[in-house]
Amino acid sequence: MVAKRIPVYVPQPPANAEKYVNHAIRENWIGSSVKDPSVDYLSRLENKFADFCGRSYASAVSSGTTALRLTWEILGIGDGDEVVVPDLTMIAVASTLTQAGGTPVFADVDEFNYCIDPAQIKNLITPRTRAIVAAHSYGQPPDLCALRRVAEDHGIWLVEDAAQGLGAVCAGRPAGGWGHIACFSLYANKLVTAGEGGMLVMDDAALYEQAELKKNHVFQSRRFEHDEIGFNFRLGNLAAAYACASFEELPQNCHVRKKITAAYQTRLAETPGLSFQQRIPDTETNSWMTTLRVGPEYPISRDELAERLDLEYNIETRPFFAPIHRQRPFRALKQRDLPVISPTLARQGLYLPSGAAYSEDSISRVCDAVVEISQLTH
Repeated sequence: MVAKRIPVYVPQPPANAEKYVNHAIRENWIGSSVKDPSVDYLSRLENKFADFCGRSYASAVSSGTTALRLTWEILGIGDGDEVVVPDLTMIAVASTLTQAGGTPVFADVDEFNYCIDPAQIKNLITPRTRAIVAAHSYGQPPDLCALRRVAEDHGIWLVEDAAQGLGAVCAGRPAGGWGHIACFSLYANKLVTAGEGGMLVMDDAALYEQAELKKNHVFQSRRFEHDEIGFNFRLGNLAAAYACASFEELPQNCHVRKKITAAYQTRLAETPGLSFQQRIPDTETNSWMTTLRVGPEYPISRDELAERLDLEYNIETRPFFAPIHRQRPFRALKQRDLPVISPTLARQGLYLPSGAAYSEDSISRVCDAVVEISQLTH
């Protein structure tokens, strides 16, 4: 008998999702323009994000990717401008920058925490550098204190790509509370989700006003007359209603995922060749996904392990992000000192089934399979 499949992630609808979404439907406020405060889930969600991150403003958008694209727009980053980005992260960081006319400069990541290495950045900054992107890798915050100092020393923007970081903490300050702008994703597998969606948070009133204007076609006092080119990056009230219900369960979701990561680490600690993402001092991860590095001491490669888990044990895993500098759209970029650690991590890393829907039995089954494959292969 084939064991029931364990996907890498299973969405778990929040308890109040149906109630809030149905409320918006009944009152017929489903778009992004809501004039009834009692059913304005969009404003409610933005206020939750701003308060949680300790920021003055939050602006909801249609995805984490559009949050990044809007960021480059309101910061005025375009032709001739460079932005230092981590090489081992979602390609949207670089692709949205390129769409805006900017040029990504790829920084290597730390071998143990997988986040952008502050020591690498100073050598990459030029007179054309306008910003640094600090991505929260699989829920682990980078060294935001050091990154903020580098940004301030060079008079450039610090942008947090906190797509995976909601609920994480650095030096007592929440993820999203460090950058001049921070971007979040509300994709289905995130700790707070709208199915699809994103959020920007910031303290600068002028940047916030630009975000609100440009995400909505630059509509101004006279309808359908526009002084600038804008975007349709709005989030609808139905999606916001679902996300409000999801936000209510953020503390519990963080707690469960931390327990899952701890269980994996305990069960696989004695298996040669396996290692886990390490925590940066004075930070707290949200354990968005449990990552596993398959080193040369393990008897088979990462790809072989993933294939056997899939075919023989009906367990799904996912590989790490591919290094952005090796992606076809960016191979032509000329850069001295290309990253060397990110390709190794990309070749060896995967993440394991993670999420609030998983029982201890599911985690045990994954661990047993990883250990059994190791022993049988020997």
